[in-house]
Amino acid sequence: MRPRSGHSRRKRLTRPLAARAASDPSRRLRATAAWNSTGANYVYLARDLADLPGRRYAKKRNHVSQFETLYPGWEAVPMDAACGAHCVDLLLAMARGLGVDESDPSVRTELEALDFTMRNWARLDQQGLLIRVDGKPVAFSVYERLNPQIAAVHFEKARRTYKGSFQVINREVARRIAAAGCTLVNREEDLGDAGLRQAKLSYHPIEFYPVYDLTLRR
Repeated sequence: MRPRSGHSRRKRLTRPLAARAASDPSRRLRATAAWNSTGANYVYLARDLADLPGRRYAKKRNHVSQFETLYPGWEAVPMDAACGAHCVDLLLAMARGLGVDESDPSVRTELEALDFTMRNWARLDQQGLLIRVDGKPVAFSVYERLNPQIAAVHFEKARRTYKGSFQVINREVARRIAAAGCTLVNREEDLGDAGLRQAKLSYHPIEFYPVYDLTLRR
């Protein structure tokens, strides 16, 4: 929780807890819940992301096909905690491709989160996938199974110079999630970034998990 002026505290809530706060009269006296539009999580059918079916995914299939044609030596290999250096390189390469310096606060925050994840890989029960072309890492994804039905993708980075690499890492991770028995994929929020929002919408989410900012008054 973060201190705010007016002797109140602010916390981000998912839908069930926010609903309780809104419906319980005693809670209404002490808290105010406001929807956070930039924090809503995008949820997809795992099989849609794995199979890319129908006309609405035609562009995604084309990108995958181009990647497979351009880089016939590509492979998808499981990640472990020892892959941290590859992930950092890919994260920084993606930032540079977007014209963002590695000293930028957003990049530093991602690096810190990635470092924590890799150092606590087993304890956090993380899984990951690395895409390599002729032995060179060009994309990675870190995800975890939240419950029997849904898995969440926490990191996904790729080298933009390898056309189709984003679509391939997305598809390959979804295939593994679906094969493990999960029916849904949570690809988390867009953080208010218009480009990221468009990319997430282009995969046709079936639901948005809302997030609320709850102001607790002392």
